[in-house]
Amino acid sequence: MSMYPSAWTELLQRVQAFPGIEKASVSSAALFGGGAPSIGLRTDGDQRASIDPTAVIFFVSADYFATLRIGIAAGRGLEDRAIPRNAPGVALVNQAFARKFFGSEDPIGHKVTKMADSPNWCEIVGVVSDVKVANLRGAGPPIIYVPYGAMSAWVSPQWHPGFAMTLQVRGRQDTSSLIRELRREAGGRVRISSVSQQQQLINDTLVRERLLSRVAGLFGVLSLILAALGLYGVMNYAVVQRRQEIGVRMALGAAPIRIVISLMRESTAVILSGMFLGLLLSGFGNRVARSALYGLAPNDPGALMSAVIVLFFATFVAGLFPACKAAATDPIITLRNE
Repeated sequence: MSMYPSAWTELLQRVQAFPGIEKASVSSAALFGGGAPSIGLRTDGDQRASIDPTAVIFFVSADYFATLRIGIAAGRGLEDRAIPRNAPGVALVNQAFARKFFGSEDPIGHKVTKMADSPNWCEIVGVVSDVKVANLRGAGPPIIYVPYGAMSAWVSPQWHPGFAMTLQVRGRQDTSSLIRELRREAGGRVRISSVSQQQQLINDTLVRERLLSRVAGLFGVLSLILAALGLYGVMNYAVVQRRQEIGVRMALGAAPIRIVISLMRESTAVILSGMFLGLLLSGFGNRVARSALYGLAPNDPGALMSAVIVLFFATFVAGLFPACKAAATDPIITLRNE
């Protein structure tokens, strides 16, 4: 969304008054939407020369954290008010920023400014929780949040006309109706370049993971089918080879259920041996699989247990058919054929 900075506050107030809107805010970039710049910073503390002095910077309105449900871990939030160019400013930082620039020291009360020569120092008044900015992998980057009213102290004035901002809205209003309301309220002062849901922006960063998940799922299903067919073939072959033995046992009075139990005991031993070997081999593939997983460890007990249960059930059923077929055989016909 592009418009003149003087109209941002007015538009934001109007959006907050829309029916069904719970919270609304503006920021200089969207999470997972790209465009969040990094900036060189220096602090009034003992800044170690060995650390990279850059951090991601966001220019935000006061309700930004409430809109995106970013918790304030310490200190206070921001205020929406116009800030003169040379007036002392305030800023919030996230926990990653505090750890990087201040270590175990409390960052609240310290001051920070641009790496370039700048007389404008911002006092850190609060610390917020870490968030991911570009992707879900790894830890969130160090971030400094500056009130968008103080943007003139950080950004050249010629950037302001047409400077693109992101409007975040949380509520129950339909997206299409919200866009119509925005166009009606803003008239020609605002140009809406794109509209996205936050979840969609996150999903767009997981295209590779989703593709790998579908491919792995397909190969998993094929492997399960092959395992079941393989066990069925082995058991069926074993039953054919032991027809005479099974016929004699049944002719001597062996109950069909005992024949099934005997054959399934052998089938189960094969299944459990294969599973044990598969679990051992999966340990070697953990390092390769780790790079393709998000939110799930390669040795996750729940995932492994689910795979074991599904595989055992499928192969058990595959082995049960030949066993039941053998138990249903007429011993007289079997002995006659032999």
